[in-house]
Amino acid sequence: MRFSLAILVSLIFLSGCSVDMSRSMPDYQGSDKAFIRVDNTFQPTPFRLEKMLPSEGCVKSDGVYGLTAKIAIMGIKSSYTRRVNGIASPSETFLKRGYLEYIIQSGYVYKIWWRFEERSMYGIDLSRTFTSSFMAKDGHTYEVQTKGNDIVIHDLTDNEDITPVNIKECKYKKTLLGKKEYL
Repeated sequence: MRFSLAILVSLIFLSGCSVDMSRSMPDYQGSDKAFIRVDNTFQPTPFRLEKMLPSEGCVKSDGVYGLTAKIAIMGIKSSYTRRVNGIASPSETFLKRGYLEYIIQSGYVYKIWWRFEERSMYGIDLSRTFTSSFMAKDGHTYEVQTKGNDIVIHDLTDNEDITPVNIKECKYKKTLLGKKEYL
């Protein structure tokens, strides 16, 4: 009886577990800055952010950073709120939510994405990646959340949802560890 109860409890905990192994996003220290506030509520949506650097006719990623809590077990996250100085007050949507705030460098295009991992019982990869991108304007505050599976970026300074910026990423191949190696 105890053994089956232990297995049941273990399965419950493992089934609602999410672990983000990406690097944490560092705050930008310069004066040309913008701010992002990322939804960090019950549903584990592991947002990633990439600063895209211009290169000959295309852009290259400066690295991938995790924006949400590193660990979530059955909706209980390792961190709920992170605040930075200088950011605009949260919108009505974010007032009663957990969120994490970051300082980013303005004047660059940022790609925000999350990936839904799924495999069929026959091993077929059914995973999907949802992305959006925006040009960070100096002094602006952006709020990032999902609606359905789509990523919505709202510019609080201009009080409007951002139309995603089209980016052409330079050709790359992925290494065995999943890092991009540009050709």
